[in-house]
Amino acid sequence: MQEEIKKLTNKIELLQTTLKYYTQLCTNLHKKTIQYDRITTRISLLKQRFLFIISFLQYCGDTSCVYGSILRKLFEFVFHFNTLQPDDTTADITNSDVNILLEHTNGEYIDKVKLSSYFYTLLHSLNTSRIFSEHVHNYTPSFANYKLTGIQYVNHTEKNGNIIPKAICYFKYKSDNMRVSVLAWKPHDIVDLNINQYMMTHSGIQSFYTYSFMRYLEHIYFKECQYTPHLDKIQQQAFPVNSSISKKEKLTHLLPLYSLLTHSYFKVLSSGYSLLNYGCIQFESDIDCYITGCKPPYPKLLLACNHSISLMAYKGILLSTSDTDTQAIRCPICRNDLKIYFTKINRKNNTLQYHPPKNPDITTLFQQKYSFISKDALEQI
Repeated sequence: MQEEIKKLTNKIELLQTTLKYYTQLCTNLHKKTIQYDRITTRISLLKQRFLFIISFLQYCGDTSCVYGSILRKLFEFVFHFNTLQPDDTTADITNSDVNILLEHTNGEYIDKVKLSSYFYTLLHSLNTSRIFSEHVHNYTPSFANYKLTGIQYVNHTEKNGNIIPKAICYFKYKSDNMRVSVLAWKPHDIVDLNINQYMMTHSGIQSFYTYSFMRYLEHIYFKECQYTPHLDKIQQQAFPVNSSISKKEKLTHLLPLYSLLTHSYFKVLSSGYSLLNYGCIQFESDIDCYITGCKPPYPKLLLACNHSISLMAYKGILLSTSDTDTQAIRCPICRNDLKIYFTKINRKNNTLQYHPPKNPDITTLFQQKYSFISKDALEQI
């Protein structure tokens, strides 16, 4: 009887071990299924949008190009498709705009009046066709099955006050609602991070500046990035040492700086990128923001006066209209100028290792390949 109980106990233990094994196998299979769905979804969207880009650039003309994060995300997929995580935005272009330039050459050498006219003619033709399609079916302008649903004109104003014609075009294909930003020509402040500084033209992939394409790919592979503008110099313009400027003029420098700190960096931060040149954003995990009351975790800035302030409070101070009688923008604690303390990271760039080939010994090479030849003969060949 005891022997039978022992055998049954062993069988139960074996069944439990087998059940545990197959449970883990099912769990792993479920994770791989989710991973596969994530990969196929992202590659399908990349394919659809690049087909749109090809057809739309042909419509826009030979000097047009696409630029920005969509090229980076294409290479992100190549390097990181097998490690995509549920909350990771790597290679995910669902919420990314498609950025188009009608003219990608330097603005100093183009006829801006002629190009502005071409810009409005091109988009007016699109919009007129869309409106006409409301009365005539199957006439909606489309590019690779993406149909135009609306156009909004929102001119781009540079820091120097120059205005560049810009429009946001809305396209839809199945469940994909896509925003396409169209600029007439290249702004001076077009690049924020070095991983966004390449464009795809009718002639191929080119950089806005002189920059190694191999280094660009290495940065994407190692998930590293650098600000291309000098953030400390932008801030210095808002707080000149030997002179004072109006609050309105300060904001022309500080609001773009805030935009660089948030919209640019946070987008790549969610994909696991780290900064190589500037460090100024930290994350508070314990204490509520003493100005906005925001719960942690939240981003905060270390100031030059050694105080810290949440990014939300920094934005609130910049946009506040209550201090209309003063031109100052100050720290809420010590009342010194609201200067961010920028630390230079100077992190060493990662590089892919390679080992150049050595010239082989000709005698050894022949001995390996032609063993039927004598050593004496080899030395005289």
